[in-house]
Amino acid sequence: MRIVSFLAPTSKQAMAELRASLGEDAIILTTKTMDDGQVSVTGALADDAFDLANVLAPPEQSRSLDWLSALASFHEWPFKWRERIEPILKDIMPADPEVVLTTLMHALFRFDGLRLDGRKPLVLSGPHGSGKTVTIAKLAANQVLAGNSVDIITLDVGRAGGVEQLATLLAPLDLSPTPVSTSAEIGDVIGGCKGDVILVDSTGTNPFNPADLGELSTLVARAGAELVLVLPAGQGYADSAEIARSYVALGTKTMVVTKLDVARRFGGVLAAAEAGLAFTAAGIGPIIGDGLCALSADGVARLLLRQYRSSIGQERGIGEEWGR
Repeated sequence: MRIVSFLAPTSKQAMAELRASLGEDAIILTTKTMDDGQVSVTGALADDAFDLANVLAPPEQSRSLDWLSALASFHEWPFKWRERIEPILKDIMPADPEVVLTTLMHALFRFDGLRLDGRKPLVLSGPHGSGKTVTIAKLAANQVLAGNSVDIITLDVGRAGGVEQLATLLAPLDLSPTPVSTSAEIGDVIGGCKGDVILVDSTGTNPFNPADLGELSTLVARAGAELVLVLPAGQGYADSAEIARSYVALGTKTMVVTKLDVARRFGGVLAAAEAGLAFTAAGIGPIIGDGLCALSADGVARLLLRQYRSSIGQERGIGEEWGR
């Protein structure tokens, strides 16, 4: 509250000066005639007043989930959202969009780490060009930096330059891949491994070809290994769902998502998770020593929101129409 006094020859002049200073909303506190005949007028203005009820009230948030439907459409994720999510969200609505999406990620999908130890090798498999070889090198780099020894086996010997590519990626780690021509040899080779972690780079697999899937199943059985799908982001929902279902049928439980840094829509990745594969890690860049990141429900939620916000020109916030 501002309090001021004005002294003038007449009360009219003093009042005029006060109004000029504080405005028409000023409150007159006192009017006093001084000994010399001048008039003193004291007034106040409650310019710092505020409505406590309004300040303390929780922010209004929309209960509409239309923004979520729009986000799902952008990412080409055709889930029946009202039937699936309303039971999940009924106890938290209204809520911030990031809270909503994080809650959904936790409820709908599994997030797990790769089990890396010498007792059970990991076989990384995926469609041609999915990024298996680079992912093998990134996993190896993480293990070396953690102080673990690593044995790497590759069956990608038929592809021109396949072994050489892996060898080049591993050279800075002082590692060399062991080439294996057929799955019949894999058991003996693994039996001779001494590393804390054993990684197997399989050949590129056509997930729509039963013969390829049969060969992959034989390899995994002979290796006594755990099979991990390497799935590139940015693929369509239907194809990714079918690929994931084929791998789930082979006993696959987890996936590594690659090329996350060059994709904008993630419906395909979500389709694979819906098929039953747990999120583990993601390739986020070309650097071998720092290009693999663990995936979490919170992180995936933020990524989905960020890409959608960017697409509608709202990089820093969804805005009131999105439930905030």
